[in-house]
Amino acid sequence: MAAAAPVASATTCADRVYNGMTQAQRIGQLFMGGVSAARPSATDLRTLRDRHVGPVMLTGRSSAGTTVTRKVVDGFRGQADTVAGHKVGLLVSTDQEGGQVQVLSGPGLSTIPNALTQGGWSTSTLRSRAAGWAGRLKSAGVNLERATSDSVASHSGAFAAGFSRPT
Repeated sequence: MAAAAPVASATTCADRVYNGMTQAQRIGQLFMGGVSAARPSATDLRTLRDRHVGPVMLTGRSSAGTTVTRKVVDGFRGQADTVAGHKVGLLVSTDQEGGQVQVLSGPGLSTIPNALTQGGWSTSTLRSRAAGWAGRLKSAGVNLERATSDSVASHSGAFAAGFSRPT
């Protein structure tokens, strides 16, 4: 009987970062902190940094557009922990469903129609428009969209598919 081959242990970058984290850093990654999209306070930013918060949600309303929002988000990212020689990734989200639920607006961002209007579009149209909206959010530094949909399953799938392929 031949001896069993040793099992290779592949350590990923994520494994190295996680293994290098303190308990406080690991716990902080479990909580999402909300900060004003228009004017994050120094106190809020200090709390995010000191508590090692991983995901951040832009709240309220901002009409600053993509360029200014990106500078705000890059400021958050600059405060992220460094573990095992790597900056800990920061998930930045917002509510950008359309209609009355649109935190970010201004130059570089489109007005997103409400779900009833979106539900009247074909899935290919919705997928295409959602991909464009996602691309603009990405340029603003948002990398996690928390939108929900009350539309039918095919439209929800088209919206999600569009957001998975930003243009």
